Amino acid sequence: MEYSAELYMQVGTKERKDNIDLIVEKLGLAGCADTGAGNEFFKGMSGGQKKRLSLGVALLKGTSIMFLDGPTSGLDAAAAASVFGFLAEMAYEANMIIVATIQQPSEPLFMSFSSVMFLANGRVAYHDTPQQVEQHCADLGRPLPTYTNPACHFMQLVNSDLVGSDQVDSVLVCWGKRHSAPPQLNFGNLPEHAHQSVMAQTCTLLRRQGLISIRDPSLYFGRMVTFLLANSFFAVIYFMARQHSQEYVLPRFFLVGFFCAVPTMFSAVAVYSFNYQFQLIAKEVGNGLISARSYTLATFVLEVPYMMMLALFAMVVPLYGIANGNIPGFFWTITIMAVTLWSFECMAQFFAVIFLNALVGMLCMLGLWALAFLFSGVFLMPEFVIWPLRGLCSALPLTYASRSLHHLEFHGTVWEGAQLSSKRPGFTCGQEGPCYGRTGDQVLHSLSVLFAAGVENTIAKDIGIILIIGVIFKTICFAVVVLRTHRAHAAWPIVSAQKISEGSTAIRERPNIPYIGETRDRYIVVVVFAIVVVSLWEQAFLDTPIIIL
Repeated sequence: MEYSAELYMQVGTKERKDNIDLIVEKLGLAGCADTGAGNEFFKGMSGGQKKRLSLGVALLKGTSIMFLDGPTSGLDAAAAASVFGFLAEMAYEANMIIVATIQQPSEPLFMSFSSVMFLANGRVAYHDTPQQVEQHCADLGRPLPTYTNPACHFMQLVNSDLVGSDQVDSVLVCWGKRHSAPPQLNFGNLPEHAHQSVMAQTCTLLRRQGLISIRDPSLYFGRMVTFLLANSFFAVIYFMARQHSQEYVLPRFFLVGFFCAVPTMFSAVAVYSFNYQFQLIAKEVGNGLISARSYTLATFVLEVPYMMMLALFAMVVPLYGIANGNIPGFFWTITIMAVTLWSFECMAQFFAVIFLNALVGMLCMLGLWALAFLFSGVFLMPEFVIWPLRGLCSALPLTYASRSLHHLEFHGTVWEGAQLSSKRPGFTCGQEGPCYGRTGDQVLHSLSVLFAAGVENTIAKDIGIILIIGVIFKTICFAVVVLRTHRAHAAWPIVSAQKISEGSTAIRERPNIPYIGETRDRYIVVVVFAIVVVSLWEQAFLDTPIIIL
C-alpha cells in the first residue's frame, strides 16, 4: 500500500502515512499490516485479507467512480458488512460513486445501497432503491415472505433454473412496460487524476520490483544457485578436460559450449514469473497506477546488475575454480555471458506477454532455446546447414556468444603434446592421436574446420549483435504491453427502449471491435516485423542474403 500511495498520491509523506493507517484500520488489516500478500513459495495473507487489501489500494487513488466486481467474495458476513460500511462512509464523505456486483448480499448489506439493479438474461429486471423491491414483488404477484431477504427472494424470481424461463420473461416484460426507457445519468465533467511523472513512477517501481525479486527466489536468486550447480556438474563431468593436452581439446571445446548454453535454458523459468507479473502490471496500468514505459524502464534497470550476478554464478566457480579457465579472458567472459543472459531474458519477457497461458510461453521459450543451441556452431559449422535453416545460425544469440567464449578460453593458451614447427600447419605432434596445435590460436584454427570455433577476435561485434537481438525482443515486448494495456475503448451504443420492450437479449450492442486478447493478427504483424529487422541487420553485419519467408 505504501508503494501504491507513492504512485497515486501527490502529497507529503505524513499525509500518505495517515491515509494508509486509516484505511488499514477501517478494513481490519492492522493485524496483518506487516504480512506479505503471499505467492507460491509462502502463504502470506488469506483470501479475505487479500480482497480487503485490493480494496484499500483502490481507495488510495481517491477516484470519483469506483467499480468493484464481487468485493464480498471470500469474506464472511461480518467482514462484508464492515467493509461496505466503510465504503458507504467514504462515498458520502468524498462524494464518490461506487458501483459493485454482488452475488449473495445479506439483508443489511443489500439495504445499504442507494440504488440496486437486477439483471436476468442480459436484461434489466429491476432498477430502483432496495426499499422498493418488496413493493415491486407484491405488484408481480410474488409477495415477499416474512423474515426473508428481499435480495434472495427477487433473485429466485429471475433464476430460470428455479422458476422456469416463462416466469423470468414475465418479470422482465413487467419491468420493461413500467420503464420503457433506460435512465439517463449525467455525471458531468469528472476530474482528471493527477499522475506521477514517468521518472517518479520508475523510481517507485524500481524499489518495489527489487523487493519482489528478493522475495521471489524463482526470478533471480533461485537461478543463481541453479546456474552454479548445473555448470559445476558439467565441470566435474569434464574434470579431466582441465588439462591442456591434445586429447582434451574437443572435450574442453564442448565444455565451454555447455557453460554458455545451459544457463540460458533456465530463462524458460522466468516466463512464468514474468507472465504472473504482467497480469498484475496490466491491471495497474488499466487503473492508472503506472504506465507501460515506467514498468519497462524499471525492469531494464533492475536487470543490469542481476545479469552480471547471474553470469558470475554461472562462470566463476565452474569455469575458473573447477575447469581451470583462462584467467586473462575473465572480464570479457563475464560480460559476454551477462549480455547473452539478458538477451534470453528479453525473449522470456516476450513469450510471457504474448501468451496468456504461462505454460505455452515456457514451451515456446524452450523450443527457441533448443534451436539456438542446435544452431550455435558447437555441433557443426553454419555452412553445413541448408537454407533457410541457416538463417537461425545468424538470428539467435548463442552463435555469437559461443564463438567469443571459445576464443577467450583458447586464445593465449599453450597445449601439451604438440610442438611449433616452421612447416605447415605450423606445429607437429610427436605422438599418435589427435593433434590440434601448440598454441590456442592453432587449436581454434584446427577446430574451425568442423565448428564455429572463433578463430578471430570478434568480441565487440558479437556483443553488439547480441545486444541488438535483445533490444528487438525488448521493443516488441514493450509494444505488446502497450497494446494489451491500452485503456481507450470505443463506447458501445445503448439499445433503444423499443428493442428492450421487444425482448432484446442485451442492454448494449457490442460493435465488432478487435481485441488484443481475442485475436492473433497483431502478433503475426509483430513476428513479421521481427523477421524483417533480423534480416536487415543480418545483411548489414554478416554479409549474408536476406531471409525471405
